Amino acid sequence: MKRILVVDDDPSMRSLLQRALRLAGYSVEALGSGEECLRRLEADLPDLLILDLMMPRLDGVGVLECMDRQGIRLKTLILSAKDEEESCPEDLKRAAAYLAKPMPMTALMDTVRGLLGEVRPARG
Repeated sequence: MKRILVVDDDPSMRSLLQRALRLAGYSVEALGSGEECLRRLEADLPDLLILDLMMPRLDGVGVLECMDRQGIRLKTLILSAKDEEESCPEDLKRAAAYLAKPMPMTALMDTVRGLLGEVRPARG
């Protein structure tokens, strides 16, 4: 079972993502801060990190910078507001993918499956 770490300071967003990803068959851990994320990554790496860009204290860009300094290589999906993507495109190049909130769940699932190298069976 693929393991996904979700990091978002919004409890309702964390809960929504955790529920949707678990229903899709993933093992999901959800954390509320960049600091918690880095502590967790020191212990064990998941298959995918889903990271909110805007968080208090240590934001998503700060987490990505710390991961770079520590040599942590991990596929990362950034979630945030559309205008943030336009304001810091260089920072977001560290991530494998970006989705603007709010995003359709189909877009989230398609992106997650793509990043994890999973192919959905053709329907019909």
